[in-house]
Amino acid sequence: MKKRRDFLEEVAPDELNEIKDYWELLNNHNYSLSKGGMTSIKRFIYRGSSLEDMKLAMDMAVEKVPETDIEGRFKYFCGIIWKTLEQDSGLTSACIKKDH
Repeated sequence: MKKRRDFLEEVAPDELNEIKDYWELLNNHNYSLSKGGMTSIKRFIYRGSSLEDMKLAMDMAVEKVPETDIEGRFKYFCGIIWKTLEQDSGLTSACIKKDH
């Protein structure tokens, strides 16, 4: 567990700032990511989500959830990322099972 925690502390600030800035831009600079939101972004990076995937998921969340429900918008974004990561994991697991 310490290894993951160490990684979460060491995630490149440039990547975090890029995602943070993109979120703020999409939300007309009315909302920024909270400390908890930034931790979620770090986890997504740790689990293998790319910046491009996160930006696309943010775009989708903005299209689906109104700015008046900013928490719902962020949760929708997180759901997209988790689903993507689970699907990627599932595909990997399926390939491993077939190869062995």
